[in-house]
Amino acid sequence: GAATFSVPGAGKTTEALACYFLRKSRESRLLVVCPKNAFGVWEDEISECAPGAKIKVIRLTGNADEVSKKLNGEGDVFLITYQKLSLETYQIASNLAPSDLMFLDESHYIKKGVGGIWAESVLRISHLVGYKLILSGTPLPNSTKDLESQFQFIGVHVDSNDRNISS
Repeated sequence: GAATFSVPGAGKTTEALACYFLRKSRESRLLVVCPKNAFGVWEDEISECAPGAKIKVIRLTGNADEVSKKLNGEGDVFLITYQKLSLETYQIASNLAPSDLMFLDESHYIKKGVGGIWAESVLRISHLVGYKLILSGTPLPNSTKDLESQFQFIGVHVDSNDRNISS
């Protein structure tokens, strides 16, 4: 896994897409967890960065059956909000594979860690994919403790109390 932290507008989405195209295989798909207002940004950036690639982007909205149907259909990149992921964790988990990639845009949304519904949902399924990336313009809005669950998602243990880092 990897992390990219930079100010808003610095090109994190473009950087993430470069990573996706580098890492993807014929069977891999990308799950992007992000705020709803970022869906359009991802769609626009994919069109801009890979105009001839015919990447099919699917918004995972609707009820559990609709989400499952969309995940089982033809799609390359799937966009879902943190809230929706927490409601449809089982459906998402059932459709993830080791060849898939999972990116958390605005990863600081899971800063609460254990006890946070969004963080627990993300961490519960993170082991199911082969590659993970976190992106944020504000990775630690309150304290270094905010990094713990974000780094845990990508497979790095950080203890903000004693500054130890391990993978």
